[in-house]
Amino acid sequence: AVLTPNLPKIYVDNSLDYKHRYKDQYPVSYDIQFNFMHAFLAQLKQEGIKVLVVGMPLTKENRLLLSSGFWQGFRGRLAEECQQSGAEYLDLSASPDFSLADFCDTVHLNADGGARLAEHVSQAIEQSPQLRAALKERLEPLRQTASPK
Repeated sequence: AVLTPNLPKIYVDNSLDYKHRYKDQYPVSYDIQFNFMHAFLAQLKQEGIKVLVVGMPLTKENRLLLSSGFWQGFRGRLAEECQQSGAEYLDLSASPDFSLADFCDTVHLNADGGARLAEHVSQAIEQSPQLRAALKERLEPLRQTASPK
């Protein structure tokens, strides 16, 4: 689905769908996905690419479909993977800065939520010397080509 900024604000409660999806909190794919993430972050580290991993915001209704034990383990494992690879971790999954008005369903942000997400990401980059330096380095060639001669 593609949501453009000018769409009317709608909210669809898709919690029944996610209740079905979350029936097995630790499906076979859980460890497989973490293994892929581990390999991906290791490759990015090897290539010298600085990374910000974002735990996306979710509604309280969606978070409550999984146990607190699941969330504690999941967040801990993400933080550990990021620490091992040198990636930054920004966990917004339970951020109080996002309200139901920022979502179009229990997991997907609308345009307002996307703007709020962009603010959080830009603040995380600004507060991280490592990410800030990497972004500045990537943008410098663009600045040079954009400046008048």
